[in-house]
Amino acid sequence: MTSLPAGINTLRLLSRMVAAVSRVIAKVSSGLTKILSPF
Repeated sequence: MTSLPAGINTLRLLSRMVAAVSRVIAKVSSGLTKILSPF
């Protein structure tokens, strides 16, 4: 069993990673809509 602060730190890291990934996905999706909108 990991200690409580370690678990909280891992949760913070995971949330930060998820936020970064969602930001990248949003950028890519907006770029794709810009590219595909004329069609």
